[in-house]
Amino acid sequence: LVLTYLKYDWGWRNDQHLQPVLARCLEASPGDVWELIGDALLSPDAFALTLSLRRTPLVLKASLEVLLDWAGRHKPEGPRVLGERAKPSSVPMEELPRQLLIRFGDDKHVCSALFAAFETEDWWGPAVDHVDRKLAIVKEWLKDPEPAVRAWARDVERALLRQRDHWRQKEEEDELRG
Repeated sequence: LVLTYLKYDWGWRNDQHLQPVLARCLEASPGDVWELIGDALLSPDAFALTLSLRRTPLVLKASLEVLLDWAGRHKPEGPRVLGERAKPSSVPMEELPRQLLIRFGDDKHVCSALFAAFETEDWWGPAVDHVDRKLAIVKEWLKDPEPAVRAWARDVERALLRQRDHWRQKEEEDELRG
């Protein structure tokens, strides 16, 4: 039944009960089930499936080896699909985004997706403080032994420094307006 749902995009629109079942299937047979999920995500008609999987991180239920093997066999879109679902956010960097950078870091779409995932989150308070918290994480990633991770972290650092300058100027202007 779950595999039938994978074939049809309409099955993902009403998935509150399907997600836990699919997660169990993925735990029981990660390679076979991820192959089906991944292939469905590669489909141009996978919009509802993509939205559904953003709510439930099924990527985390499959082993790193299964995910990277699948991505390698489905270049260039496979690594990009995983890049959209991997969220680098801590020190040390989570292994999936780290391995995506090491293996597929020459793909600007993968790098961009990882940056978007890192940057996107809810927060409150001064924007400069938020960017500074992000920069503190990136500074640790700059110490990673892998050149691809360090190169990506340098690009992220440059982007965040530009953002910080922008927000600092905006906050100063807002203070002047009172």
